[in-house]
Amino acid sequence: MTEQAHTGFVGHLIELRNRLMKALLSIL
Repeated sequence: MTEQAHTGFVGHLIELRNRLMKALLSIL
């Protein structure tokens, strides 16, 4: 995997985690 692809993958995971946190906070 190239460095650029790896960075994009990590960024995608962080974005998903942020969405999950916002969803949980909105439910609570």
